[in-house]
Amino acid sequence: MSRAWADAACPAFLCPGGVPSVPAERTKRGQGLAELPFFTSEEGRGHFLALLFFLSVSVITVWGTWQGTLPASDEAVIAETGREIVTTGAAVTMHFDGEPVHDTPPLGPWLIAIFCRLFGTNEFAARFAFVAMSVVALFILYHAGRVASQDWCLPGEISASVPETETECRTHWGTLATATGLLSAVVLGSSPLYGKYAPHITRGLPFAFCAAVALLGWLYLPSGRIGLVLWEAAVAGCVLSAGAGAFLVIAGAFLAALADGKRRVLLRSGGFYLATLVGVVVGGLWLLPETARSGQGFFVNALWMPLARIARPPAAAVPLAFDAFRNVWFRTLPWSIPATVAFVKVVFFRGQRRREGLVDDVDGALFIFAAVVFIPLSLGGAARLDTFLPVLPFVSIISAREIARWLHRPGADLARRVWTLNHVMTALFCLFMLLVVATPIIVRRTVNDPIKDVAKMAARLTPETERIGNYDQPYRVQCARMLFYGGRSLENPRGSAAEVAAALTDNPRMIFLSSARGVASLRAAEDFPFEIKVLYGAGNLVLFGAREPRSPQAP
Repeated sequence: MSRAWADAACPAFLCPGGVPSVPAERTKRGQGLAELPFFTSEEGRGHFLALLFFLSVSVITVWGTWQGTLPASDEAVIAETGREIVTTGAAVTMHFDGEPVHDTPPLGPWLIAIFCRLFGTNEFAARFAFVAMSVVALFILYHAGRVASQDWCLPGEISASVPETETECRTHWGTLATATGLLSAVVLGSSPLYGKYAPHITRGLPFAFCAAVALLGWLYLPSGRIGLVLWEAAVAGCVLSAGAGAFLVIAGAFLAALADGKRRVLLRSGGFYLATLVGVVVGGLWLLPETARSGQGFFVNALWMPLARIARPPAAAVPLAFDAFRNVWFRTLPWSIPATVAFVKVVFFRGQRRREGLVDDVDGALFIFAAVVFIPLSLGGAARLDTFLPVLPFVSIISAREIARWLHRPGADLARRVWTLNHVMTALFCLFMLLVVATPIIVRRTVNDPIKDVAKMAARLTPETERIGNYDQPYRVQCARMLFYGGRSLENPRGSAAEVAAALTDNPRMIFLSSARGVASLRAAEDFPFEIKVLYGAGNLVLFGAREPRSPQAP
């Protein structure tokens, strides 16, 4: 690496001692690696390291799609909504159990429908779109972290022999900005909260993906035209993935621009306003008609809930927000620690202390961006942690920048120190990938969930239009799984033996889905006049019907 590029990689205010020259004998020893081009230069090593990281993350995440059947959760409900897009052909107004739904953002179900058409109806096809989004989001964050850290590679700090263009500073693998960008992706990929939901179907992941695209577009502005394109597409995607949650991202971008002197010009940019408007209009072509069809008001419709909570906070808003913050903070350890330290610096450092702490405007802007998104989402509590996935791209860049500051030592090459950390983390990802691949699939399936077999058996036992009875099973999530795997609807749950008896009296051929404990409770009920016939049982799930009425003299 030339002295000029060394100066670019580590500006004087970060590495006062500069980069020591490489001894001639050391250079001569390295010439034996000419047949391995990815080791002979920083460009090659950088490409190779990034390839290893994204390869290992992709394999680990895709492996998570083989974790058995869809669980009894929102994952099954969203998957079934996507499947019914394929069966009904209605993509604008979606359906669940044949009934239209107006409170589900469509981006996730649309993607599920696409992959179900390609690979058939199975859990892998349903999850694969979300896996792809989680991996691509890491690549987007790598670019966002690199662009955000251009304040560590300012033209004024670059040697006069190097053209003062941001492009050359961004594209060189030896720069601190590039190293910090890859570290941002590593932080997000190794966040426990992100890793928990990456291979699964969640409402928060499409929103997090679009928020990452919005952040990258915002960081490219005001000079990059690609920034307007990304921002416009991201705003439309946020509306289609989170409804009114998209307005949190828009508000965060405008308020963050006030804190960042370089991007304050966005507030006077007609192109930025126009791109925002176009994105809102594209998303609004779905949002407003679906809101009208739902017949629900602003404070009731789930699509407008983030804004509704701001306008009318719940009674326990402060405890709920604190509980949400605590849950997110602990579930993003250890990366929440450097983010907290960076927050303290942004809030309390001023003047000389701020310069010594290497805190810049972009740090404050990222915190404002994250806070505007997080606070309204936190007012509803932490019942679903995937709700807070859109905050992680901002926190990951903040954490990566703070970790880079921790590695700064006078006279040391900071870019090389950050690259060393990237090497270590990527090696851990690769080791984890090898362990995951080498582990037999059957060992990872620790939970026996026989819903797929039960649903198929129920489809064999009942006519196509007949609904399955339900005794003491959660309706929405179990119905989603019965529909997804067996194509049979489940009734609303009957909670007492008398209700089950009444249903069997009306239709003695009716079969019910229940648990083994539920069947035992019915057999023990004195007011249940039928003898239960177990038609099929797997794990804790049971399909049963009535054999015949009990004799009054029967014990």
